[in-house]
Amino acid sequence: MMSRIGELCSLVPQKVNIMALTATATVKPRKEVADIIGLYNEVVISISPDKPNIVYMVKEFVTVSQTFSPLVEVVAKNGLSVPKTIVYCYRMEDCATLYLYFRESLKKKFVFPVGASDLPRFRMVDMYTSCTDPVIKDTIITQFTKLQNPRILIATIAFGMR
Repeated sequence: MMSRIGELCSLVPQKVNIMALTATATVKPRKEVADIIGLYNEVVISISPDKPNIVYMVKEFVTVSQTFSPLVEVVAKNGLSVPKTIVYCYRMEDCATLYLYFRESLKKKFVFPVGASDLPRFRMVDMYTSCTDPVIKDTIITQFTKLQNPRILIATIAFGMR
């Protein structure tokens, strides 16, 4: 793919400005791409991803119950005032295990308002993987970006690739 980008850039006159954007590349891959596409006198704008409204945590995993029961308690007690939280899992099976744990632990408080139907827009916790139905994916993304449910999203990297 990279060599194809180089071919495309070779067809563009040198005076044409080219912008290359990435959210994740480190210095070495950025230099490789710049060489391949023939960037000269490039200007690199690098901004820290550190944002005051985003917290990144890594916690030691003991068991599902020991690791996630504090979060279940917070959701059960605080409902919609719980900050939006994404729990990333490596495997879809792990997402399913966590989703079922939250569902069983929260019981009636799995949806808001309590007693609402089990539709995605009422769930306090939802799951997003590559196998999630496209209509449900759209609903989750729409709801998660607003001040609505879900409060907790259990996801694989498929959520970040949307």
